[in-house]
Amino acid sequence: MDTRTMVLYPFLLGVASHLGWFMHGEHHKLTLRYFQALLGLPPLALMLLIFRAWPFSTALMSTFRFTNAYLTGLYGSPPLAKYSELWHVWTATQRTRNFEDIDDLHAKYGDFVRIGPSELSVIHPDSMELVHGPNSKCTKAEWYDNSPGLTSLHQTRSKKLHDRRRRTWARGFSAQALRNYEPRVDVYTDSLVKQVEAHSGQPLDVSRWFNYYSFDVMGDLAYGKSFSMLETGKSHWAIDVLNGGVAHVGTIGQSTWLTRLFAQMPIITRDFQRFLVFCEDMINERAKQEKELPDIATWILQSPKMENSGYSEQGWLTGDSRLIIVAGSDTTASTLTYLFYHLAEDPERVKKLRHEVDALDGDFSSIALEKLEYLNGLINETLRLHPPVPSGVPRKTPPEGMQIGSTFVPGGVTVKIPYYTIQRDNRNFEHALEFIPERWCDTSIKDQNHSAYAPFSRGPYSCIGKQLALMEIRAVTARMMSKLDVSFGPGEDGSNLVNETHDCFTLHLAPLNLKFEDRK
Repeated sequence: MDTRTMVLYPFLLGVASHLGWFMHGEHHKLTLRYFQALLGLPPLALMLLIFRAWPFSTALMSTFRFTNAYLTGLYGSPPLAKYSELWHVWTATQRTRNFEDIDDLHAKYGDFVRIGPSELSVIHPDSMELVHGPNSKCTKAEWYDNSPGLTSLHQTRSKKLHDRRRRTWARGFSAQALRNYEPRVDVYTDSLVKQVEAHSGQPLDVSRWFNYYSFDVMGDLAYGKSFSMLETGKSHWAIDVLNGGVAHVGTIGQSTWLTRLFAQMPIITRDFQRFLVFCEDMINERAKQEKELPDIATWILQSPKMENSGYSEQGWLTGDSRLIIVAGSDTTASTLTYLFYHLAEDPERVKKLRHEVDALDGDFSSIALEKLEYLNGLINETLRLHPPVPSGVPRKTPPEGMQIGSTFVPGGVTVKIPYYTIQRDNRNFEHALEFIPERWCDTSIKDQNHSAYAPFSRGPYSCIGKQLALMEIRAVTARMMSKLDVSFGPGEDGSNLVNETHDCFTLHLAPLNLKFEDRK
């Protein structure tokens, strides 16, 4: 067989498999089977590499070029991104600051950047509403199928199942439910303030203490007991295991195939599996208890059976219990940390905040605090510049495709809107890189595209715990600033927090050492 034929046959086979199989439907759930099949081919592959290396390689590259031609040229892209998701995995691994890497790509290539064979990152000013808005036809992408055997409100890709489950969750986050939770949240807010006061005049790593606070609150509301981290001043082993187990989400998680493959390898997911077992044990223990006042778990445990969902009831319970802890803690901790960074940065902000808080005459109820315009402006501006999920979440375009501005995006393409970049775009917010809380409460500030602001996402998949997180953030900020002055600790300027925090889907915060003293 001559060389030309040796190149032609594998090339045609590669194109045929792509056009006839891999381009149609979703195949990520078969990753393990494909991998096992691949392991069964070494003798053949070795023979080809030894005796026909050049024709085989030529055919392989020709197939890559042909099968990726349908998106090539339509969007700017790093050269390797169009061929494999592994490019994105590699770049994310270098610094684990994917949100900055994506920001740099948009600065170079514009509003539409191809970051994978069939994945785009988009920051067009209209894109947030079109992709995430209530009328969007986009669906959750394959990335959400990353935990074989369990699912949750966050992970389920079926809109029908999501709507059913969300109705259950909504009862646990209603206005009445939040009022019932408030006294329990206040206990931990008071405990946090006392711990800060006990360290008066000393550098205090607020990244760590706000993390303790948020996890203790969610432990109480999810399982009926806290992790006791505020009390002990030490991290709970399960939280340490969680942080270690999800660190790969910001790196390996850039590839749906790798995520699915690694999720089925116990040696890699050992720590994360320990955390899942912990969640399962805790929610099962909570199910045996009778609570006088309902908590979030009350509604989850009373939810109707998710029949014909493809998952067991235990799979739903374990997934949802994990979701309560992780989603309910990360937003609160990261927002409080960055908010206090900006307060320490400028005493005038503290002065303006106190003017509002002092007028309440000691009324720190959620009803009173939610009316404070400058406090809400501080929170909104913090979330704009430092969104808890900075790189965004993946959506899949409808089969017919969609128009974003003057650009058409084909159907079946994964689209991500990086919150970090779009919320720092001068087309959406004037002086977008500056921290200006007044932009949220001063009607004289015009030309703002608030539809591009979505730190809690938008539409039917928006964060259901948003109001609880805001209640906690308002309470901590108001109570602490009513009693304490804040400044940077010795040798601290916040640059470590800004430059060394890692993107692991949610933010893994670097230390921030602040000094608190009695209010003068």
